[in-house]
Amino acid sequence: SGYDSGPGNCLSDMWCQKKFKKNYDNNGKLAGSGTLNEELLDYMLSDPFFYEKAPKSTGIHYFNQNWLEEKLSNCKQSINDKDVLTTVIELTALTITKDLPPESNTVYVCGGGVKNSFLIERIKKNVKGDVYSTEKIGWNPQLLEASCFAWLALKRINKEKLNLKKIT
Repeated sequence: SGYDSGPGNCLSDMWCQKKFKKNYDNNGKLAGSGTLNEELLDYMLSDPFFYEKAPKSTGIHYFNQNWLEEKLSNCKQSINDKDVLTTVIELTALTITKDLPPESNTVYVCGGGVKNSFLIERIKKNVKGDVYSTEKIGWNPQLLEASCFAWLALKRINKEKLNLKKIT
């Protein structure tokens, strides 16, 4: 099965572009220097998307600047830009790890997040086992999603049936 558990890097990248004029938080240095804001985290985690059953799909059409600004507007206190970024990274780590099977003793991470050591640190805090880049098993972490779509295309070309109800 495969599905989106949450925003991935889209919120943190968007926040870095808007507030720090950077495409992303290089190695998680900005987020790692901030402080988690529990109030904002609670508002974000209360979003109905996180209570939907899998499979589910999302992206920047849902998790975007408007979404984040709406959550920030509910906070009673003002939150500095680094603390927002730290909290967004915690949201990402929590939503990635909450759907892992309890017996998972090894987690492999791919995509841009694999280059964010602060995100990886937060993921490690929430899992019982080891966390590695998919590179450890010979899968390029930057090509895994594209490879999946190529595999799906091959299945379609070969007219092989797939149970698409389990993936998004």
